[in-house]
Amino acid sequence: MFTNLNSQKHNLGTNLSWGREFSLCERTGSKIEDKPKILSNTLKVQKTLRDMHQTLIKVISVGGGGMLSKSVLRASSKLLMPGFLSSYFFMRVILIIYTGEGYYSSLNLADFDIPTKYEELEYIIKISRIMLQVKRLLSTTISRFKRMKQKAEKEKLTPRRVVVHDRQKEYRSPQKPKKQT
Repeated sequence: MFTNLNSQKHNLGTNLSWGREFSLCERTGSKIEDKPKILSNTLKVQKTLRDMHQTLIKVISVGGGGMLSKSVLRASSKLLMPGFLSSYFFMRVILIIYTGEGYYSSLNLADFDIPTKYEELEYIIKISRIMLQVKRLLSTTISRFKRMKQKAEKEKLTPRRVVVHDRQKEYRSPQKPKKQT
């Protein structure tokens, strides 16, 4: 009865958006007051969302033969990348936006505490609205990604396209060697 389930393969086709990452959620820990960890992980989430955006643009450019038209390149700023950061009962929602010329902007959409008491249940509506807004952002971004990819594939052989360069190497700040114990 279940033999067909084991033989199924979930291969990703190049025309599918399955397996593409459009958002992320990072758990920073379970301490009540862990602001330094939240701040450091916020930066980590921002960088990861930026990398995810660059990967989406790379996928679109591969569909376009390594080059994109200026209209598709301009539309890359409309791929909005939301992310979540949670610690204990605290939740932060951030949004990464590509502003052009290799620069990204980060917005803090919301900070809220997840209700843990009966008296705090009124905040569920606010949290639900935030989550629904993020869901709408995600569906809009996914549909834009699909349209951009289709347009890039359609315009594959047209003139006046721009080469999409690979990512620049990111240098880390020097670190002190760890002491061996």
